[in-house]
Amino acid sequence: MNNHKMACFLLLVLIGGIVYGTQEMRNRTNLAREAAESAKQEAENAEMQRSIAETNLIMLERETFDLRNGYQNWLPHFASVTNPQEGEQKVVDAIRSGGVFLLTQRFQLKEFQGEERGAITGVLEGELDFEDEYVKTLNWLGSLEEKVPSCRITSCNIIRGDRANNIHMKLKLEVPIMDPALAEVAKQNSAKAGTTASENPNPVES
Repeated sequence: MNNHKMACFLLLVLIGGIVYGTQEMRNRTNLAREAAESAKQEAENAEMQRSIAETNLIMLERETFDLRNGYQNWLPHFASVTNPQEGEQKVVDAIRSGGVFLLTQRFQLKEFQGEERGAITGVLEGELDFEDEYVKTLNWLGSLEEKVPSCRITSCNIIRGDRANNIHMKLKLEVPIMDPALAEVAKQNSAKAGTTASENPNPVES
């Protein structure tokens, strides 16, 4: 092989190498571009999912605002009674402060079992028998919800009393008993919320 043919052969090899290298670089560039496009698409999808989740959370907070607000307002009343003695004492204190004449009283604990048992472990059932002045007794009955907010009246029977202005009232009620551990957590959270509110009495609305 003479020098001319050798030079042509080397030139062809060099051109082939350049073409191969160019093709390889183009393939790598295309793969990198596809990977970048895929990553960009995934990032856009993730951002869209985040935006949807954020919107759903805002809507959920708006829809449940009244429920959560009511829960926070009522929780301290339930957390204040974690055993039958505390529930009975609240009712007795309400009777004493109202000054109504109590004939008899009977309390018994009804504990929940199985699936019924949760944050509320049971209820204290009370049966109360009163006889006193009509207005005085009904005013006390109306104030019972304020004095013992968590109690529920299950039965109320009123008949004429022995005296002209008296009535005889038989009352049945229930006071829920909260799990002590959950009640303690609720009290701590309430205390923290109160501290935060006192530190920020005038929050800036955005």
